[in-house]
Amino acid sequence: MAARPFTAVRGWLTTRRLVEAGLAGVAAVAIAVLILAQQGQLWSGVSVEDSRAGYLLSISCADDGVCMALSQDHRILTNRGTEGSWTLAGPLPGLGDTHDAIAVTCFDLGCLASSSTALYETTSMGSRWKSVWSGPASWQLGYPTCTPSGSFCMDFGNAFDDRAGEREAIVTINNPVGVGGSRPTIKVHYWPKYLRRMEGIVSASCPTPSICEGIDPNGLFRTNDGGSHWHLQLSFASSNGADWNIGDCPSATTCIVGGGSANFAYTHNGGASWHLVATPWTYVAGGFLAEGSVTGISCDTGSHCLAAISESVDPAHSGFVLETTDGGASWSQQQPPTFADLFGLSCTQDMGCWTGGGSGYPSSSDRAVLFHSLEK
Repeated sequence: MAARPFTAVRGWLTTRRLVEAGLAGVAAVAIAVLILAQQGQLWSGVSVEDSRAGYLLSISCADDGVCMALSQDHRILTNRGTEGSWTLAGPLPGLGDTHDAIAVTCFDLGCLASSSTALYETTSMGSRWKSVWSGPASWQLGYPTCTPSGSFCMDFGNAFDDRAGEREAIVTINNPVGVGGSRPTIKVHYWPKYLRRMEGIVSASCPTPSICEGIDPNGLFRTNDGGSHWHLQLSFASSNGADWNIGDCPSATTCIVGGGSANFAYTHNGGASWHLVATPWTYVAGGFLAEGSVTGISCDTGSHCLAAISESVDPAHSGFVLETTDGGASWSQQQPPTFADLFGLSCTQDMGCWTGGGSGYPSSSDRAVLFHSLEK
């Protein structure tokens, strides 16, 4: 099963949501090694000895184990399929604002990164970046998503112009890295008027170039034609106020999404029916209720997935990882709290899984953290 590029921190980590979450002003990377174990799952904290990178916003891995992480100060960290430390590849080009960098997603052929108004691709582990598409300065892009092969990608954003005002836009890219010498084919679609009562898609997962599940905080949508048309599958009224923000679709029939307070929903019939799993997760050892959102989901099969939870109610016990082995119907805690906020999770085919984000208690200042597990 291809590594799900959807599993780094997803659409709610747009600049708008970063500001709402109060994640501005991050500091340097300098972490000690931690060893965390529970239920047979070993996670190791991995050092990144570079003071030029800040709070991590997203993590994404390809099947071959090559991974990238994007920091809040728009720098790229890379790992070439090993459990060792990450190295600094360099910043995305042309970014002058620390909130411009949004996310990175990797696939079999390379990686795609987004800023507020542009999309960049690399096939050289981030040493060279090429602009694929750029929009007007008034745009605000979100988190890109690609098929596992990288033949098709899409991103979402707020588009504004004087005549139409503000509206949701969807950018689709066929052949983003220009395989065979062919140029990428790029289209911009606008959210239909009858769906504008929703907040707007903030992230998606595309198991094929035509089928994508779009995630709106207020509902779930599906396209069967690569983003040209969308239909509502799960409404806000049916979501119990879950505030959806992230998900993963390992196949055209199976999708698992997560939202606030560790709520989940899953389908195994292409969205014809969705099942809600309301699990405000409790850290049993300390009795702390998780209030953080689901910020990363990675599924290697239709039944087995991991999910990163950003934080808990108690500042001394922050992010942790949940696991399902029955397709999302039930979840168990795989990792104890990390003393860090987790903002992404991505698994490779053979090199295990990565999660990370920014430090929390007991550090006096924010810093980037990365955790690795050889098990999936």
